[in-house]
Order: sequence, then structure tokens, then C-alpha cells
Amino acid sequence: MLWERPYDRLAILEAACHFGDLEMCKWLLEEVEIDVNKFEDEDWKAHILIDVAVNRKNEASKILQYLFSRLSAAKFVHDKDGDLINEISADGEKILHLAAQFGSVEMCQWLIDQGQDLSAINRFNLSNFLHYAALNSINGKDMIKTYGKDFIEYVNQMNINFFTPLHFAMLNERQPDKVAEALLGLGADLNVKWKGNNLLHFCVVNRKLESAKFVDAKDKNMIKQRGEGGKTTLHIAVDNFDEDMCNWLVMKKGVNLRELSVGGKSVLKLASREMKVKKCLQSLITSRKRALCLICERPTADGAVLAVQVDKEKLQTWFLNVCEYELEEEIEDKDKICYFCLWHAEFQWKFEEMMNEELVWWPRNLDHLDNAARDLRKNYFEGKLEQCFVQLEKIELPESESEDVGRPSEAKQQSHIRRKNTRKRSDVKIAIVLHISTLLKRKKSTT
Repeated sequence: MLWERPYDRLAILEAACHFGDLEMCKWLLEEVEIDVNKFEDEDWKAHILIDVAVNRKNEASKILQYLFSRLSAAKFVHDKDGDLINEISADGEKILHLAAQFGSVEMCQWLIDQGQDLSAINRFNLSNFLHYAALNSINGKDMIKTYGKDFIEYVNQMNINFFTPLHFAMLNERQPDKVAEALLGLGADLNVKWKGNNLLHFCVVNRKLESAKFVDAKDKNMIKQRGEGGKTTLHIAVDNFDEDMCNWLVMKKGVNLRELSVGGKSVLKLASREMKVKKCLQSLITSRKRALCLICERPTADGAVLAVQVDKEKLQTWFLNVCEYELEEEIEDKDKICYFCLWHAEFQWKFEEMMNEELVWWPRNLDHLDNAARDLRKNYFEGKLEQCFVQLEKIELPESESEDVGRPSEAKQQSHIRRKNTRKRSDVKIAIVLHISTLLKRKKSTT
């Protein structure tokens, strides 16, 4: 209702400049997307500037410089008072910095033509033009492509917080991938560190899932590296909890929920004081346990790869030629194949002299394995372990003493003894069933 007439939009923007703060003005122009080109009043710039001058939040300077960069108001103000264009904000930002972050290439070029220094550094936080351009959610890529050639030697320059322009690109709200690609084209270092954390960890700390996916696609090994204080990527995600991030790391990337930090802490112990975090992790553990291997149909608790990571056509060929039967269901990308099935196939291929490359459906490198999985694989090929699992017997326990009312005295006594014993066993009666998968048999030539 408020947007039916252009005058309404101008009135609201005027009110924001008068009574609101910088964030309110940015929200109206960037999120609500008020189009100043539709204002009927030719003197709208003058009205806006008058309201900014008497801003009740004492943010006149910030709003004024933002309007310089966002609107053609910069040219208008320059005609009124040329000295205003050289003002520096309380945070050390020059008008060209704000134009790089919020404006367009045309606006930056106009400011440069007016004498603004493209190489100027924020004297307070030491950020350069590329830092600000990397944050531009609309024109960042174009900014970097247009002016980046002048900053090749500064593309990895850190500001006072040890952020490079590539770090800022990861914080870009709309197009982190495009901005990052532009910076990488200039020679930005993907392996840059921040407080002992790699670039993927930085994305996790700042809860930027899409940026994390971009970095992971560029370097699959980063997710396995440890960050500040010897923390795993999942430990860092729990410290800076975001449910979507944790879900992606565990269910999509297969990080080890039980891997310990250098200090010997598991993520569950780390999350024990935060009920929301603890519930999320327990849910992920349950989901991982429910996922069965496509081949042996057994739990994948020791690790697995997704079917999308293997050659599905060759896997079908393997079943026909080696196992002499065909998979009943079509293989989907989300299906899991446990490490033991991968390794058993590789073992057969190597030691049963089936050296036919057409049969190799498993990943040939070990990039998908963390340290714990590499040790497991080593022991498997040395004949020190086989696949097994523990079957838990589900038992029903009375929820309260009231459930014993009405039972015969002997039954009550037995119930009490059973409940007492099961408590000593941590409320779980375990029946261990050792099961060696017939699918994963190997020739025990060493025994």
C-alpha cells in the first residue's frame, strides 16, 4: 500500500535519512529496492540532502558518503560543494572506498576523474580498493575486472584484521563465487591463512555455506586440514554453530563425527552445554547410522563415499563380471558405498590379477580419506581387520516405579534387579554379534 505512488517512496526515503540510520537507508535502497529514477520531483536530491544534514542519529556523514556511492547524488553534491567529496568518514573510509563497496564502475570512474586516488588505503584498517570491491554484492566482479590490473601486487594484501580481498569476497552476500573467481584471476592466494584457519574454516566461522562450497570445490583437501588450536573443520563449525553448515559437513562431505581435536575433545563434548547444538549433532549421528551401504547393506559408520564419487557404469560392469549378478535398483548419486566395499574391490583387483582398467570403479586417489580412514585402510590391506558390526538388542525399560504396581511380587523383584543391572550397563544390554561380510571375503593366503 505504501508503494502505490512514487511520492510515497520518496517520503519514506526522506524520513529514513532524517530519523533513521545508515542501515535503514541501505535496506530501503538495496533490499526494498526503491528506484530513485521513478521519483517525480526533480529536486528530490535536494530534499534528501536536507534531511541527511539534520539526521537525528548523528550519522549524517555516513549516510552522505553512502549516497555518494549509491546514487548520482555524488555529482549533485559536488556541484553544490566540491569539498564534500574529499571528506573521510569516522572509520577512515574515503568516498571511493564506499563507491567500490556500494556503487558502480561508472560511479568509481567519475570519482577518479574528479581526482580521487584509486590506490588510497583506509588509514585506520589498512583496507584497499579491492577489499571494498569484493564486498559489492552487485558490481563487485565488474569492479575487480575493470580496476584489478592496477592492484595485482596488492591482491593478497592483508588489512589490520589479517583479511585479504579474498576473505572479503567470501562475505559477499550475493555473488561470492563470481567475485572470488575475479580475484583468483588476478593471483589471489586460495591457501591464505587467517588466525591459523584456512579459507574454508573462515567461511565456516562466518557461517557462509555457499562460500564454503565454493572453496571446497576448488580444494577438496581444505576440509581435512586442522585450524586454530588443532580443531577439525567440524569442531570449528560447532564453535560457530550453524545447522545447515553442520548438516553439509556431516551428511554431504562425510566428515568424521568422532574425530578428536588436538586437545582430545569430541564435538559432542564440545556441544554438551548447548542443547540446540547437541540435538543437531545427535540427529546427524542417527542419520549417519541409518545410512546403509549400497553394496553390502551394512552400516557405514566407519566411513563411505557417495555414489556420485565413483564411476557408476563401471560399478555395474563390476557386478556383472565379478559378482555375477546385477544390482536390483538404479544407483543414485546420494547412495553410499562403505570403505570396506571399496577396499575389498581394490584388493581383488590387485591380488587376484584382474588388472583391467575397465573394472576400476572406485576413486583412485585417497583424497576422500581423513587420517583415521587412512589408518583403517592400511590395517585392512595388511590383513589386520575385517568388516564387522555390533548388533544392539532393543529392550523395554519401565519409565517409572508406577508401572510395577499390580505386578506379582516376584515379577517386581525381577524387574528391580533387571533395571538395576541395566543401569550398571549404561541402560543398554549389548549382545555382540560378530559378522564377517560374505561379500567382502578375501583369500587368506597369509594364514
